Amino acid sequence: MAILDRRINKKQGRVVTEVLIQWSNYFPEDATWECLFDLQKKYPEFNP
Repeated sequence: MAILDRRINKKQGRVVTEVLIQWSNYFPEDATWECLFDLQKKYPEFNP
């Protein structure tokens, strides 16, 4: 996977960093915005 972009967003009154992820073996148009904190919890080896 690769990070294509990054943004700051507000969710439930909290500021969160989101990253646009290009997933392995998927087309670029299938990239999704994911919460950076959640990704780091799910994939501890992930270090952007």
